Amino acid sequence: MGLLMFREASTATAVGTFLSERNGLATVNYPRQIKRIAVTGSAAAGDCAFKLFLGQTEVGEYFNTSTGLAPVDAKDFQPIGWICDAGEPVRVMVTDASGTNVAQVVIETSP
Repeated sequence: MGLLMFREASTATAVGTFLSERNGLATVNYPRQIKRIAVTGSAAAGDCAFKLFLGQTEVGEYFNTSTGLAPVDAKDFQPIGWICDAGEPVRVMVTDASGTNVAQVVIETSP
């Protein structure tokens, strides 16, 4: 299992910014399954959003489910189940920036 973690520093991050561009594990040389995603943090649940892309393919848009940064397993994680090909980047784009507090995106992968 692998975890990709991206943080958005509230209003300092502009809408349309790809958070994953700063993460060295966004692209790897082996295929992996994107198992699930959690979006947490910010000032209120549902007040920020991120889009997940595998390469150029949009997988979905995900909103923060709670205000604490640490995701709680059953409550915050949403299943995905997509396969990301070798060399294909996992990209996370800000679509609605958090208002005042840091938001976090956690993606669980296998392997």
